[in-house]
Amino acid sequence: KKKKKLASFITDGSVELFENGVKKFETTSSGISVTGNLVLSGTVDGRDIATDGSKLDGIASGATNVTNTNQLTNGAGFF
Repeated sequence: KKKKKLASFITDGSVELFENGVKKFETTSSGISVTGNLVLSGTVDGRDIATDGSKLDGIASGATNVTNTNQLTNGAGFF
């Protein structure tokens, strides 16, 4: 039975982690790359993910995309 790659550690380079032979995580020169879903728990930069994880800073959790200018209401406008 052929063994699947679990991890790769490149000298002066990246670290790669594999799940069932498929690369899921790697470090890069600019940060990290994750393939697939990212599941977090606990805190990130002091923010509780379980409580605050459903929205991004400055974007209301119920916000939707505006696809045309006719959807702008409540005195909103554009330049």
